[in-house]
Amino acid sequence: MSVGDARRLGEMSARWGLPVKSLLLAANCGAVGAARETETPAVGLLLDGRPERTAADVTPALFLNQVPMRLDLRDADRRTAARRALDAENALPPHRRFPRSELRRLPGRNPFEVTFD
Repeated sequence: MSVGDARRLGEMSARWGLPVKSLLLAANCGAVGAARETETPAVGLLLDGRPERTAADVTPALFLNQVPMRLDLRDADRRTAARRALDAENALPPHRRFPRSELRRLPGRNPFEVTFD
């Protein structure tokens, strides 16, 4: 990404009142949806699952987990898609510690092929 692209992305983010991450997540989902020919693509989103307790911030471990996130792109322009991406991401924290092995076992397959980090 060029400096100019990053600047324009930052300006769009500020104008729309949305995080740059949401704009990029929506674009990623749009690309996955186009490749998979679906308007409701699922991607894996990398989340921090560190426990909320005293001294958890100094616990020597990696608390990352990938959870599936489906984004509804039907009738969505770029701004709407980015807003939906933010809303979908904000709905995930209660599930951030769901075991990855169970995510594969329940549907009998990997629920996503692309991860957004």
